[in-house]
Amino acid sequence: MLLAQFSDSHIGVDRVGSRAVDAEGQLRACVAHMQGLARPPQAVLASGDLVHNGSPEEYAAFRRCVAKLDVPLYLMTGNHDDRPALRAAFADHDYLGAPDRPICYVRELGRARLVVMDTLVPGAEFGRIDAAELAWLDRTLGRLVPAPVMLALHHPPFAIGLHRMDRIRCRNGDDLDAVIARHGHVARILCGHTHRYAQTVWAGCPGLSAPSTLAQLEVDLSAEGCADWNDDPPAYLLHDLNAPGIVTHLCQVPAPAG
Repeated sequence: MLLAQFSDSHIGVDRVGSRAVDAEGQLRACVAHMQGLARPPQAVLASGDLVHNGSPEEYAAFRRCVAKLDVPLYLMTGNHDDRPALRAAFADHDYLGAPDRPICYVRELGRARLVVMDTLVPGAEFGRIDAAELAWLDRTLGRLVPAPVMLALHHPPFAIGLHRMDRIRCRNGDDLDAVIARHGHVARILCGHTHRYAQTVWAGCPGLSAPSTLAQLEVDLSAEGCADWNDDPPAYLLHDLNAPGIVTHLCQVPAPAG
């Protein structure tokens, strides 16, 4: 089972810093790259910040960009997303749930399970998981034993050393750690938000932050660093869930010309 993960497409943005970007073209290029692999993914996870302003027009454009995907597409909220607009644009995605609730769900990935959490705090850049979601996660992890779980949330609960992003990560990571500690089968924590690939071990399991299809941040590990945007290409992650221990590959994609 191969799961592709792309993140932070920010449809609606046309400039990053001083540089013009083609957010829609870059997302389409990533989708085409996934489909052109010798062994294409069997499911795709979009780990938040799908659009930039949460407007219906942006979600319609996002949907056009991913329309050629012929495998299940699982959507998540980031701090730039709007739950009602996302649900309206993808009304046929019944896993998005009730209109008045955070978007949390479980999906089968072969021998593994994808568990998606919602860290969106409307109007804020940082993330948080509320008490009801944590209780849901505790029950869900208990029910899914012994299947390996890919736990996905937009805001990393762990620091990656980039001050610019660490200050706006998930604020109650300790609460999440306590839930994970009660269960031994979370195999990966998959995040977005950071606009660069990073990995660590957190809560006893590998934690990964995905790169962006829009733009990447430079590595600035100084104590008060304000990492700027660099010229790295659009990228996504490919998780091989059948490999021993699960293997993740970083896939970089040439930005479309013009």
